[in-house]
Amino acid sequence: MEDHRWALSDDVRDLLRRKNAATRAYDRYPTDSNRRLLRKLQREVKTRIADSRNERWDSTLTSVKPSHVAFCKLPKSLKGNGITTMPPLVRPIGTPAMLDEEKAECLADSLESQCSPSLLPIDPEHLRKVNEEVERKALEPLRDPVPPVTY
Repeated sequence: MEDHRWALSDDVRDLLRRKNAATRAYDRYPTDSNRRLLRKLQREVKTRIADSRNERWDSTLTSVKPSHVAFCKLPKSLKGNGITTMPPLVRPIGTPAMLDEEKAECLADSLESQCSPSLLPIDPEHLRKVNEEVERKALEPLRDPVPPVTY
């Protein structure tokens, strides 16, 4: 099987080693200077890897000619596989839902339980306090200078 990964240049690998060392130093001694160095190296690594990818992509695009075999494979590689899988879900009984139908039922049950009216008894005193607060707020003058919405 052909390996489609690409190797990083030596300077990027060295930068990654320095960033990893800075991460360990910050984990051991979380000082401001260690944090600043770590953040700087993280940004630099991210930029350098993106630059390497772009350079590799540019060289690939310039080397591919219409008669080249990779020319036909290029649109498919840009499109991707189009298939994304959802990991197994855990049912309320604790067993995993592996099949798509089981996962759909698990999601439907979860949504149904979240969107159903509460079956808990209503506390009349709490309901009275909430209604009083709503009425009080409705009678207060508006503090926002935004004019009311009209048709």
